Amino acid sequence: MRLFGSSFLWALPLLALTEKALGDEVKAPVSVDLANCPDVEAPEVERILGVELGAPLAPKDSKGSTLVVVQCREATASLAVDDPITKKTLQRTLDLSSFPANARSRFLAIAIAEFVSTSWTELESNPQPSVPTAGPPAPPAARKAARKIIRERRETAVAPSTPAPKPRLDAAWVVRGYLEHSPALIGGALRTSQDFSLIDWRLECVALSGQSNEVGLGTILTTVLDAGFGLGFHGRVSPFVIGGGLGVRGGVARLTGEPRTKEIHAGTFDAPWLGVFGFGRATATLVPHLSLELLVETGYTIVPVGGLVDGQRLVSVDGVWVASALGVGVPF
Repeated sequence: MRLFGSSFLWALPLLALTEKALGDEVKAPVSVDLANCPDVEAPEVERILGVELGAPLAPKDSKGSTLVVVQCREATASLAVDDPITKKTLQRTLDLSSFPANARSRFLAIAIAEFVSTSWTELESNPQPSVPTAGPPAPPAARKAARKIIRERRETAVAPSTPAPKPRLDAAWVVRGYLEHSPALIGGALRTSQDFSLIDWRLECVALSGQSNEVGLGTILTTVLDAGFGLGFHGRVSPFVIGGGLGVRGGVARLTGEPRTKEIHAGTFDAPWLGVFGFGRATATLVPHLSLELLVETGYTIVPVGGLVDGQRLVSVDGVWVASALGVGVPF
């Protein structure tokens, strides 16, 4: 018993604080008269109105409450607002014909919330009118509650969503050269990319080939197939999007020997290669669904591939490379 009594005494301050918090709960100073709308469920309208305003409605006899009188006639409803908080009277007629009977309570509640909020907005936009209105001032508690509701509705209003930027598919002509004993490689790329507000990503597949000059006993055909992924930043300098970033690229390189005479033995071999790169690009939209992009790239080979000609390494996919690409793209 002593333990129970001690616990109860400790709980008293918590109960008092809870009761005070409940007592301080904001009540929406609105009263709705639906006597002339027999087909509308008044309790449901008041419940939904409280939800829309973000606070339960104050008791009907509360001083300074905004009164909304609703008159229903066939397929229309007339709203008359008598607002002692802002000293305004407003009227509006609603068309109910497009709403089924079981949805009209919700429709009316939303319309009343918007109408009352319109009247209360003056508490924020013009809290001290230059010319005072006639009549006694509204109770401070009612003004405070209305202003709080307006602020919370404004802060929680859903901003129109911005559609996500569409990815773009590009087809590009590419020239790449490896500075360590490699011919210029020419080919094409298919690239998909997506620009967000500041960052962008790109993923591409590239096919390139090039024939070396005469290297002693013949020539070597170099073919490179690879995929690259990059992340970057960009900004807009009308009419261009200018950007740059970093990425990684890797794939397979094939070196095929082509002998000068039949007596010379030549072979073909494939090997993986890998490198990292940086890029810069400028993109311009030619027409709403067609863009042109110029890209420059430089990278370094981490996993190289080399070919021997008469014992000497004369052709390789190795070291630093530089590349440029010109492509056209469409969103998808």
